[in-house]
Amino acid sequence: MDFEDWYRLYPKKVARGAAMKAWAKLTLPERQQAFDALPQHIHRWRLTATIWEFIPHPATWLNQQRFADELPNNGGAATSNGAVRSRPSSPPPPSIDPAARAPLPANHEPAPSLALVTAAGSTRVHAPRTLAEVLGPLKQALKARHG
Repeated sequence: MDFEDWYRLYPKKVARGAAMKAWAKLTLPERQQAFDALPQHIHRWRLTATIWEFIPHPATWLNQQRFADELPNNGGAATSNGAVRSRPSSPPPPSIDPAARAPLPANHEPAPSLALVTAAGSTRVHAPRTLAEVLGPLKQALKARHG
């Protein structure tokens, strides 16, 4: 087991020189541990569909001794450092009783982004569904201002 064998297995081929220096700093037992742990980490990254950018550079994986990280046995999500953490189950969303909502104040006006001024000058409330519905009135207003 040497650096070349280990590097050939590592999925991310970047900063080879830095990885070689990191490998040289490891003791023989650490090198063996890194070599033995790599297939399990590769399997974990594939199992959790770890985004390529979050798989650590080889030098980082060696320098931080990620090969000594304990990997969970079931279900997990990749973290930004390439490790895997269990996914907590999220609680159900709270139910909101419509009668418990506070009434709107008498002087309440709709949000400006929802209020459109018609050609006649009156305001109507409209919840846009598409980007074109949002940008259309803005373009018209700019044309009116700038001719």
